[in-house]
Amino acid sequence: MLILTRRVGETIRINNDIAVTILGVKGMQTRVGVEAPADVSVHRQEIFERIRAQGDHLPSTAPNSEAAPAAVDPRDLFIAANPIGAGMAQLEKGLVSGFVDDRTHGDYLIFLAGLQAATGGAYVGS
Repeated sequence: MLILTRRVGETIRINNDIAVTILGVKGMQTRVGVEAPADVSVHRQEIFERIRAQGDHLPSTAPNSEAAPAAVDPRDLFIAANPIGAGMAQLEKGLVSGFVDDRTHGDYLIFLAGLQAATGGAYVGS
């Protein structure tokens, strides 16, 4: 395991296409941003373990894999990432789009804009 020390705003590069940036530190929590190609799965450890335990398969990260993009509700990506550390009550989906909680919905719109920018508009707001 490589152990590095970084300050807020500093980045770690993995190969040519993955960047890990320290966004903030508050108490015992560190906010980390990960930029990776769309075909690279990035999950928190507990989410990864849940996916594996359910028998779901993660997309291959092999360089030559050409998997078709799956139809994924971007709200599910937001819930899995939970970038705002929201509780389950705040993560309740709206009936048609977005989230029931206004603040969560606003944070989701920011997340969605970043997701669209990172994927070249592959995700349409819901």
